[in-house]
Amino acid sequence: MNLIRFLKEKKIYLLLHLLVLIFLTFLFHAMNAGFWVSIFVCIMLFCADILSLGIEFWKKNAFYKQVENMLDSTKQKYLVAGLINVPDFYEGEIFTDSLHLIAKSMNDALEKYRIAQDEYREYIETWIHEVKIPISCIALQCENHAFEESSTISRELKRIENDVEQALFYARSFNVEKDYLIREINLNNLVHKALKSNSQALISCKPEIETNGLNQTVFADPKWLDFILNQILSNSIKYRQGSLKLCFTAFEKGNSIFLEIADNGIGIPKQDINRVFEKGFTGENGRKFAKSTGIGLYLCNTLCQKMNLKLSIRENTAGGTVVSLCFPKDRSHILFAD
Repeated sequence: MNLIRFLKEKKIYLLLHLLVLIFLTFLFHAMNAGFWVSIFVCIMLFCADILSLGIEFWKKNAFYKQVENMLDSTKQKYLVAGLINVPDFYEGEIFTDSLHLIAKSMNDALEKYRIAQDEYREYIETWIHEVKIPISCIALQCENHAFEESSTISRELKRIENDVEQALFYARSFNVEKDYLIREINLNNLVHKALKSNSQALISCKPEIETNGLNQTVFADPKWLDFILNQILSNSIKYRQGSLKLCFTAFEKGNSIFLEIADNGIGIPKQDINRVFEKGFTGENGRKFAKSTGIGLYLCNTLCQKMNLKLSIRENTAGGTVVSLCFPKDRSHILFAD
């Protein structure tokens, strides 16, 4: 609270008191009360005004400083209303009551929004589980009754299944902790499971696959990690050029275990590489070469953050990209992740 602005707002009050002092001076002079008597009375009245204004400024300044400090130190600004002590001046009481009413109104609106969001998410999850049934049935028919187009249908079904799975994880992305289970995972088993899951799409790419040092054990949620690896493989297949080359490498460094997936695809433009984990960012390649939603890598990064893993992507010196997953050796780093 600024003292000069406070005094400026009191200019009418100060002007009236100045006029009163001038009037009293003339009055005492007319009554022959004596010069020193009039000076003494005027000084006493002036000091009383200064003291009154000083106390008022001190109270208001202390209160508004408290509000200001709480706003600076609190991330959820709407909680400040419940933390403020009610001041002992009327203007502050009105201000505090107004803040409480505003906060209550906003909390009610947020609660309605949260309920609506939860209901919508539950509907999406239910719909996704229902739509998986006919997808599985069609895939089973293609396996049991092979015909000329069965491989093409299976490949397209896998794309649909990946998109449905992506939608499920996106619907859960705001409260994924409910589906969070840390287990011991062998990277060799994880990689081969992901390759098998994407076998139909990989066959059409005539891939060269290389694995190095995958006999490593890490701690993570198997379902989340499987989703992340499938998204990375899907991107490698989508943005390939010519025959696909994939290299899976695991190694230890310091207190971490790294899994790197390198491909020989079209790569990522330099201006886009720092934005690939942004929600909805498709980049130059996403607009030019494939229909991209900009959700896949965003979800991968979100899940990694929940598991306290580090996900990064860089340009491959041999062409293409390298996606790196960093796992802490100490399981407690994952169990106590935010």
